[in-house]
Amino acid sequence: MQPNRVIGLDIFRSIAVIMVLLSHSIFGMNDSYPLNLPFGTFGFYGVELFFVLSGFLIGSIFIKEFTISNTYHALFTFWKRRWFRTLPNYYLFLSINIIIAIYFKEEIGNLFKFLFFFQNTLEPRPLFFRESWSLAIEEWFYLLIPTVIIITTIVFKKLKPTVLIISILIVIVSPMYRYFLHHEFGFDTNTIRMIVAARLDSIIFGVLVAWVKFYYFEKYRFFSKYLWVFPLIFLGIIIFQHYYINIYYSVYGKIIYLSFVSFTFAMFLPLFDSILKTKYSFTDQIFVNISTWSYSIYLINLPLEKLVKFALPQNTKVNTAIFYFFVIGSSAAIYRFYEKPITKLREK
Repeated sequence: MQPNRVIGLDIFRSIAVIMVLLSHSIFGMNDSYPLNLPFGTFGFYGVELFFVLSGFLIGSIFIKEFTISNTYHALFTFWKRRWFRTLPNYYLFLSINIIIAIYFKEEIGNLFKFLFFFQNTLEPRPLFFRESWSLAIEEWFYLLIPTVIIITTIVFKKLKPTVLIISILIVIVSPMYRYFLHHEFGFDTNTIRMIVAARLDSIIFGVLVAWVKFYYFEKYRFFSKYLWVFPLIFLGIIIFQHYYINIYYSVYGKIIYLSFVSFTFAMFLPLFDSILKTKYSFTDQIFVNISTWSYSIYLINLPLEKLVKFALPQNTKVNTAIFYFFVIGSSAAIYRFYEKPITKLREK
């Protein structure tokens, strides 16, 4: 157990992956469950939680590193650490999904796109390896945004305003591109939210919170202690809008709603970031474990869903329990024997 760990961020990540898992196990394992009911939409919001948390953590890292050294070497170091963490698992599960698709005689499509995260950069995600759409958004964010920031910082010698200005530009441009997709192609909200170029703002909201924490720490702490009621109010508005506004097909849902969701979830970050523990309870340890295994949980749950439904075609509670058992057990093993050893290599 690690002393002084920010257990709140583990809780935040655990909530996100549990929401995705609930959505896939209840909606995915039961084809008759309506998508617009609570468990069906959990996956939608769980991924949005992942995005803002990712932005916060990654933003904290590159703001700190670029403050120490605003050179291309710092950028390459950032990429090395990120790719050691994300790429091995991605390619492992890409291989697993290829094997499953071949076994079930499913169409894979252009494999080259999946190798280099082009599967949903400017177009709707394919059905093959469908959970990879969110990983493509994150990988392109890691590649593009820190590059723009470091180049601009090297030219103008000012990291603080550079991060803020670029972040604001992304917050403005992303909804504009979503409007273009709506106007030109008529995509629904669920399709638009899975296109890389339309969703970089979902991560940048987390970066903005990291920026406030780094440069205005006292105000950041004040927000975490006294202003958390505002995101709760906004969360209520999100829930109301989800059930009383057609967010999947309305112009508002396609353009503004997605930004509003990311903004609201990002506002919860200071609160969760303030929850520290030096000694874990049993419940705390569960959150830490789920958070630690979350990457594998996210990647393995859909392949296992397919295999469980194939082996046990009838929808029962036992099937769902079997699904959870294999998801958690497999994720723990993958982390212990694959993720963790590879991640340690980046220090060498």
